[in-house]
Amino acid sequence: MMLLPGPPDLGPPASYMHATWEEAPEELAIAYYYELSAERYVIRAVEIFADGALRALSFALPNWRDVMPERAIPSIEAIEQEPSGAFSARTIPEREFIAMWRKAQSSQAR
Repeated sequence: MMLLPGPPDLGPPASYMHATWEEAPEELAIAYYYELSAERYVIRAVEIFADGALRALSFALPNWRDVMPERAIPSIEAIEQEPSGAFSARTIPEREFIAMWRKAQSSQAR
């Protein structure tokens, strides 16, 4: 039996951002909070759905291969230049991300 490699080592967090998707399909999140590596790969994330549900994502989850983004997150400038105008993003302080992370974790524990 061949074992798949474990989660990537992305190094320490380098930045944090909040992004929204105005026209997200009903089953997908409408807002995201990201903790990003220096190369803009997601270390941890919080997804917010239209019904207010929160989901905390990280490589610590057993299904991380299914839920963690595989590609680097584009720069805020690139997101803002998206032709559809359906996306917006901003840099946030670490404390804002941590507050949302804790909120998402506590809402999932119920």
